Amino acid sequence: MTLLLIGTLLGLAGAALAAVLLGGALGAGALSGFALAALLGLAASAWQVRLLRRRPARAFSVFAIAFLLKLAALLVGTLLLRYLEPIGARADWRGFALGFAAGVLWLSVLGPLALSRGHHQRRQAAL
Repeated sequence: MTLLLIGTLLGLAGAALAAVLLGGALGAGALSGFALAALLGLAASAWQVRLLRRRPARAFSVFAIAFLLKLAALLVGTLLLRYLEPIGARADWRGFALGFAAGVLWLSVLGPLALSRGHHQRRQAAL
C-alpha cells in the first residue's frame, strides 16, 4: 500500500500544479475531480486488499462495484457542478470531469500494481 499512497500523493501534487496553471474555476474543478477520484480509488483498493485476504473469489466483484461507484460519482459530480450555479461558479464541471478521469486512470494503474506487488511479497515470505 505504500506504493499506492506515494503514487496518489504524487498524482495530487501534479493535479495541484495543473490547477495552478489552469487557474480559476477550471483549475478548481480539475483538482476537486482528481481528489475525489483518488479518494474513491484508495477506498476501493483498501476494500480489495481486505477481500483478497478473506474471500479471494469475490475480488473481481469488488472491482466491478468500485467501477460502478466511480461512474456514479462522475455523473453526480458533473451534474451538480453543471446545474447548481453556486458551486458551479467555484469549480467548472468540465475541469472536474477531466480531473476525475485522470485520477481514475492514475489509480487504475497504481492500484492493481500495488496489489500484485503486495501479493508477491506475501508469497515470497511464505516460502
